[in-house]
Amino acid sequence: MNRTLTVAGAADALGVSTRTVERWLAAGTLRATRVGRSVRIDPESVAAVERPYRSPLIARKD
Repeated sequence: MNRTLTVAGAADALGVSTRTVERWLAAGTLRATRVGRSVRIDPESVAAVERPYRSPLIARKD
């Protein structure tokens, strides 16, 4: 069984805000399942968004 991510977990993995993840969910960019009042995001969907989103030319400072 795949482990799913919360909105906050997906935002952290992608390096974006939770609001951005919520917009992507509304637009259908990310696949998710609603469990009661919570949203669980498919990790494969996050990986698919991460590839085109991240640019190798931009160095991320941690």
